[in-house]
Amino acid sequence: VLFVEKMAVTWKELAVVEGSFASDGWQELTLHSSPTEGHTSLKRLGGGVPFRGSGSTDSATRNRFLIWRAVDGCLELIDISLDASVHSNGVRIQFGSCRYLPGGISITETRNGVNLLVSTSSHVHRFTLPEPTAMMPGEPSGVSMESAYASVLSLFSDPAVMPDYATVEVHWSGNSLEPHAASTWSSPNGDAWFALASLDGNIRVVFLPADSDGRAVQFDLKQTSMMQRLWSGLVPLAMRGSSVSVDAVSSVCLQEIGGDLYALAVCRDLKLRIWSLTSQECVETADLSLFILNDKGVQPSEDQDHVIFSAKGQNSDSVHSFALYLSFADTAQVSVVSVNKSPSGHLLVHLETNSIVQSQNLGKLLDLTSCGSNLFGLWLTETGHQLYHCSSKSSHGWLSVDWDDTLDSGFEVIPAEEPREAYLDHIFKTEKFSRHVIVKALQLFVRTAGRNLLEMPINELRSQVSIAVENQVQKEASSFEIQHEEYRQLQLVCWSRFLEGCKQYAKMDSEPLGLFEDPETGLLCVVKKASISFIRPCERLESTFTHQLSLLDGQSQADGDDASRIVSCAHVVREQMVEQGWSIDLSVSSGEVVQQVEGIAHIILCHSRTPGVTGETALQHLSKKLQGICSLPRALCSLIELLDGNQQSLDDGSDDGTDVARRLVCGQLFSSRLGVDVLSRAFTQTVEVRLSLCISLAVVTQLAVSLKQKVGLSLSAVGQLLSDVLPRLVTLSIAYHSLQWISEQGRVHTSTNAVEANLSHLAALNLSDMVPTRPQQSELPLSLLKFFLSDVGGRLLRLMLMQSCHLSPSLLTEKCPYWSVGLPVAVSTLLYLLWPEKQELVFGEFLMAQCQYAPLQLYLDLMASLSPDCTGTVCFLRGQSFLHCGELAKAHYWFMKAACSLDEPCLLKMASEDGSEITRMGYYMKLMRMYEQVSASDLIVQVTSAALSDSSVDNENMPTFWSGKFKHLLELNDLEGAYTAMISNPDPVRRKDCLRRFIVVLCEHGRVKELCSFPYVGLQDEVVSLIELRARSSDLSAGVYYDLLYSFHVTRRSFRRAAFTMYEYATRLARELNDLQSLQKQGKCYLAAMNALRVVEKQSAWIVRPAGWDVGTATRVQAAKRSRRRRQTERKGHTSRPSVHVIEITELQKEYSLVLARLKLVQHVPDLVTGDKRTLPAEETLALLVQAGLFDMAMDIARMFKLQFDTIFEALTSRCVKLSMNSNAEREDWEWLSWNDSIKNSMTKDLSSVAEQAWQMLQLYQRQVPSFGMEVVHAFHNSVARRLLFLGSVLPQWLIDSYLRHFPSELLQLYLQFNLLNEAGTLALGYITAVQGRGREYYGLKNAVHANKPAVYLPFTVIEQLVVALEGASPGSTEYELAEMLQEHLSQYNMVIDSVNKDVVDYRKTAGRLKLGSFGSKR
Repeated sequence: VLFVEKMAVTWKELAVVEGSFASDGWQELTLHSSPTEGHTSLKRLGGGVPFRGSGSTDSATRNRFLIWRAVDGCLELIDISLDASVHSNGVRIQFGSCRYLPGGISITETRNGVNLLVSTSSHVHRFTLPEPTAMMPGEPSGVSMESAYASVLSLFSDPAVMPDYATVEVHWSGNSLEPHAASTWSSPNGDAWFALASLDGNIRVVFLPADSDGRAVQFDLKQTSMMQRLWSGLVPLAMRGSSVSVDAVSSVCLQEIGGDLYALAVCRDLKLRIWSLTSQECVETADLSLFILNDKGVQPSEDQDHVIFSAKGQNSDSVHSFALYLSFADTAQVSVVSVNKSPSGHLLVHLETNSIVQSQNLGKLLDLTSCGSNLFGLWLTETGHQLYHCSSKSSHGWLSVDWDDTLDSGFEVIPAEEPREAYLDHIFKTEKFSRHVIVKALQLFVRTAGRNLLEMPINELRSQVSIAVENQVQKEASSFEIQHEEYRQLQLVCWSRFLEGCKQYAKMDSEPLGLFEDPETGLLCVVKKASISFIRPCERLESTFTHQLSLLDGQSQADGDDASRIVSCAHVVREQMVEQGWSIDLSVSSGEVVQQVEGIAHIILCHSRTPGVTGETALQHLSKKLQGICSLPRALCSLIELLDGNQQSLDDGSDDGTDVARRLVCGQLFSSRLGVDVLSRAFTQTVEVRLSLCISLAVVTQLAVSLKQKVGLSLSAVGQLLSDVLPRLVTLSIAYHSLQWISEQGRVHTSTNAVEANLSHLAALNLSDMVPTRPQQSELPLSLLKFFLSDVGGRLLRLMLMQSCHLSPSLLTEKCPYWSVGLPVAVSTLLYLLWPEKQELVFGEFLMAQCQYAPLQLYLDLMASLSPDCTGTVCFLRGQSFLHCGELAKAHYWFMKAACSLDEPCLLKMASEDGSEITRMGYYMKLMRMYEQVSASDLIVQVTSAALSDSSVDNENMPTFWSGKFKHLLELNDLEGAYTAMISNPDPVRRKDCLRRFIVVLCEHGRVKELCSFPYVGLQDEVVSLIELRARSSDLSAGVYYDLLYSFHVTRRSFRRAAFTMYEYATRLARELNDLQSLQKQGKCYLAAMNALRVVEKQSAWIVRPAGWDVGTATRVQAAKRSRRRRQTERKGHTSRPSVHVIEITELQKEYSLVLARLKLVQHVPDLVTGDKRTLPAEETLALLVQAGLFDMAMDIARMFKLQFDTIFEALTSRCVKLSMNSNAEREDWEWLSWNDSIKNSMTKDLSSVAEQAWQMLQLYQRQVPSFGMEVVHAFHNSVARRLLFLGSVLPQWLIDSYLRHFPSELLQLYLQFNLLNEAGTLALGYITAVQGRGREYYGLKNAVHANKPAVYLPFTVIEQLVVALEGASPGSTEYELAEMLQEHLSQYNMVIDSVNKDVVDYRKTAGRLKLGSFGSKR
């Protein structure tokens, strides 16, 4: 069945678990067939069929096939492909309790679709499926190589489209036996033929036309006499005796030959009868007894019938081959016959091959398939199922196919491992067990079905298994407290029990059901109960080593014989090592491996017996084999050349492999999930065999060295073996051990954050092309090899195959043996791709790109044992793995070590600067970027230091490295080093950037003292400029930069600039912020500005404010007036130059007072100061102070800004009156009094009431106002008196006395205005008397009315108005009496005035005469 090259004479199974091809969504179809009476057991069958064009390079169905499994009344169809993952690829058809007939199920492609024909014991069925979809819509097959798991839709992808089917019940006569064999045939146009054979000799034929409306036709094929027909028709079955006819049909096969359809039946009488379905007659009978090789025992077998199979090999329209399995009691044989149709229409039967099979050893035949010169048979033996093969071109006879024994491999937990994790990893990560097997084992272990575990995520299923086994451990524990060793033993027992359950279910699911082959590609597949297996051809070295077959070399027969003898010796050594359980640790250095080899060779020579050779020692047996070798070193060198994966030829040494390999179209080849599993498993088996061969050859070499002259070795040959051959074999063993580790090591699941961090690292290193094209979505665990093949490894493999294949358009229409030749070539190419001795570590780079750093470290350790001298790529990969694990110091060591080998492919991109020449500077630059992502400032400093020491002065990257060094020295708090790096930067732009960063960082950390301590040679102006710019653009709530700038100026004794900085800060705070903190900072700023100016000489104690700059509140009104005048001037056509304004300490003092006043308001009465009121001008601030009761502060503001005091005095007077009228004082009344320092400091215990304290405060102001000037004194008396009189209160005596001393006439007018006639009359009387000289000191008069004194003012008009008002009173009243008294005093006053006036006149006359006399005498 397989297209096999000459040396491919052995085969091996590739077992694949169900998860690689199982359907991700099943369609269900149920048929209700009537059960068959008398049959309770159901036949289990399996098979498959390749799609048309599976071996064509331009076909959409290349390497694609359909398998079927009939188990327990359910027929499963699965659409799978080796080149593309097929989605929704399964359908289940439930037939009920019917019995499937052997050979009665077939699948055939027709013109309109795919026909599925099913024959059961009572019905026949035809299902019509749609045509297979294209692999890559709109893209030719075999071209695209961009994606890993290419996906296509299956035949069953559309849930709405169920298979069309037709069912026909088979009508048997009442005396007929049930059918036991069947065959089906589908014509190209869709007609279906069914042939059902029974043991009574009948063949029931059912014909279903392609037209769904057509009626089925049934008829019998039987060649009997008339008496036989009467006997079977009239005599009941129970009365006939034996029901089995002598010519009963054992097996039947439908086949079209020469355009006609025939039924070929192998009968129990050893006759091959050929029936024409057209004429319903037997047209040919061949006697098979003529083909029997051993005619001694031809008794029929009771357990096995004769079987006929159609050979799908080299057939034509008129010639077809068939394989006949003839089973007898003691023996069996397989004959291949050809049936050809002559031009006259007669059928001729010719024997092609004949071979004997020992049936007692093989057991019962389950399936047989043939193609060309190769036969494959599947037997059920006492020890299990066995698959054998035989070739007419080989003299080896029937050879067994090596089963994949992964389930039988031992598993041990080393003492250092935790049993639970070890067993979980073995069960879930080795991919030996499918999800279905694990779920069944779990359900058996816990004895419960539970919820649907099959749909559970794999991680959750792992947790469920762990919980179940741990619960069982706790149940079996003798007590709650046990020793650690006892608990470990319980764990091992329970976990081994669960593992054994998984193995048992896996073996049950691995039950073979049938074979199917693809003649175009050379594919052979074993369909199992819940999985499938592929049979691959073994390479010549593997065939020689495992089956002791001859090995032919390409150079000469002698060399081939020598190599075969050496491999035979290696086989003996391997058997000895397996029997004794010897192994070699290949994870150590090559020297230690050589010592282990020497130890094993010594034990074999001294203590071992040769397996299978009785009475002969190993020394004697191996000596015989080695003595026949002409040149042992040359033969070993030829084997080493074959084993060297770095020199592996893609043609693999086959005769026609080169031509076939060049015709492969490799795009998407083996790129499906199933194809990846198959390729990785084939690679693993090849590596395991070669590893075992290398170790065995090393032991054989050491044995030959030990035997020396006994095997005919010269001293030069011994020296060559020790110096060249043995070290190379050890190196090859370590290399294959690393490849075996790759194929067995599981992928590590990494978190999303780790993957993203890794991607950013690769991008920083300019290795973005290594980033995977897409994340792996598969939930199943993958080995590293499968992971590699499903991503970049698969693309590289197909690219290498493509480059080795010189395609032409004419080759695209030819057939290619993708399996028999393509798979070995792909394995050989993959071996070359992953060979660890190559300089390009593609696999290591892949692990780095996929964030698999834990496996990467193990892989690099294996590389270290292979070669102690690390290449630049190995050093870089080690550094990257340590960086991911957080060991930054180790990572930096390896990164710097890799800098010595920048010419390697992996490091070329990192060493080049934007495509320019390769230098270390580019490598250092990318290391800096990567270190920045992990915040490794200390490492960046080391990298930049190394770069600066290696680079020249004129290197364009110097500023970048200086900047990087500065930045990270600053992060490390090394201020001296950062300052030095900043000053050393040759680029002024970068230097300024560094300076800006230096200032910002130190300000943020409050390092103002350190910042101001540096000299900044040549950078002082830039420092000031940067700080000012930063201060004006940063958040004012912190004010760090203004404080820094003030400190910087003070440190350099620039006090005026320091004062201006604080002034600017205060004005910006007033303009931009509006909170308590802002007011407090404003006050501090003004104090700092005033302090700075006070240090300067008095004539220089000023600062300059630019014109138009919005500043403090004190000067805002003046600025507004100047702005209005400037606009008016501009309207008149005059232009003015920008001016500056000089601000002195007094103006700063005013602003500080306003801020202090607002702070007082916010502190005591926050409700009055909200929003914009915190930036009100002085007038409004004064009003708020008065309203709040802060009279002392209000007095200061009014005095400083020259505002009116009336509001202050009136408010305080009103409070006094109110408090006097209210005898119950409240807490608030005491509070506002305590806010004023003047009354707070003068409070006495004698004044117990708040009203008294308020009046005391008003009286204190009366004593203070003279220092403010007479205008304020006048305002005080007038405001207080008017307010008191307005409120109807009596003027206090101290106020009257003070008022009389300062403004008596004004007080008289007030009395008169408020109609206080009595008080006015009394005041007028006293005033007139004081003018005349009595009590004038009480009225503030300096002198009385006197001739030689200055004139004295008396408000005569006011007094007359008072007199008039008093005279209006009734006689006898007080007012009337006051009027009379005033009249009397006025009369006296007039008399005094007349007298004084007369004296004045006389005096002036006398003085005039004296002046004239004096003048005359002088004259």
